[in-house]
Parts: sequence; C-alpha cells; structure tokens
Amino acid sequence: MKLVFLYGKPITGKTTLCNLISKQKPSEVVIINPTNELLKQHLHLFTKEEQTQIEQLHQKGKLKSELPKHIRCLFLFHLLQPFLFPSSHDSIHQQQHHSITTVIVYQGGICSIEEAEYLKQKYNILPTLLMELICNNDTILMERVIHRRVDPITKETHDLLKVSEETVKNRLIQRLSDSKEMIKARMKRYEKRIEPIICYYKIEQQVQYFAIDAMQPVEQVLHQFAQAITTR
Repeated sequence: MKLVFLYGKPITGKTTLCNLISKQKPSEVVIINPTNELLKQHLHLFTKEEQTQIEQLHQKGKLKSELPKHIRCLFLFHLLQPFLFPSSHDSIHQQQHHSITTVIVYQGGICSIEEAEYLKQKYNILPTLLMELICNNDTILMERVIHRRVDPITKETHDLLKVSEETVKNRLIQRLSDSKEMIKARMKRYEKRIEPIICYYKIEQQVQYFAIDAMQPVEQVLHQFAQAITTR
C-alpha cells in the first residue's frame, strides 16, 4: 500500500487533482480529506471531554488544527486503518478496500512536526511519498480565487467565468474561506506550519519527495501526478 501526503498552498488545485485522479483510478486510489465535518462524524472515537472540546471549537468556527495532537492523530489513524492495517476479521465492506493500491491524504492530515512525530511513534505511520503542488506567484493564486465558487447542491468547485449554464451559475456561492483576507491568512499558515513538516519528512525521515508545477495545464499536472504515484 502506498501512502501519499499531498501538499500545496491554497488554490494550487489540490481538490481538482484529487477529484480527477479518483475518477481516473476509482478502484486503485482513495482520497482522504480529514475535514472538520468528517471529524464531527467520528466523535465516538473520543472521550466525552474531548467530544465537548471538538464541538466547542466547531461552534466557534475554529480549525481542527487547534485541537491537541493526540486527537488529530487518532482521527487520521482511524481514517487510514482500513487501508494500512487490514484485519482478517474485517467486514466484507472493509475487505473491498484491499484492492486499493494508493491512499492520498489531502494536505497530509497533520499541522505540525510534533504531530508528524507522534503519528510515527504512536501508530508507526510514515508516508511513502510526498507530493507538493508548487506555485511561487501568490498574485496568480489570488486571481484564481476571485472567481472560485461552490455549488451548494453538488458540492463541486467551479470557476465562475467558465460556467455557462445559468441555473447553475445563479446558485453558486463563495465560501468564506475563499475571501482574499482568508486566503492570505491560509497562505501564511501554510508557510509557517506545512513547509517545516515537508522538510521533516524529506530530510529527517528520508521520505521521497516529488514537486509538480501547479501552473501547468491541468492535464499535464494530472499526468505527472498519476505517473508519480504509479512509478515512485
């Protein structure tokens, strides 16, 4: 089983890439995106005190990155367990996961070096491959986000300028996290939190690293990504 941690600044196309690769290889690749909403669905994993802590942060609109590392790592371990640690006692549904060859974790699922170390020490989890979508021009990324909208019905992300169907265009909304102010804050957070994690895995743990130019046409990005997870 190959475990891929996918990284990249906001608006570099991580979500689009994950959607495309899962459609291209539906029986081989699974995408794990440990979102706040998904965390709420797994409250049963935690103590009552921890459940209260999670719910309070969610009500305040806080990010799950503010949770203690043991909560975040337990959550990620639970999401990965059916794929990385299959059991002979698995249900039929879980056994279907055994055909999966690659698990891609969106943004690595962790937010600090301390969490990366805890994940390794507590659960013996290290990625097989680090993938990063690179764009060093933040101005281009900001221009991208201006037109990014979400369909509240399908949950799909769209470029407003490329939507031709009026009924779809009229219902599209802009997420609060896609405002210019929020994107700038997320970029700073990426540079502060995520880049050191990548260095930790690359240098200290000698995990293989592969970067892709996110400014290429999406077809090229997809091709390079698919090739990397297959051959590396």
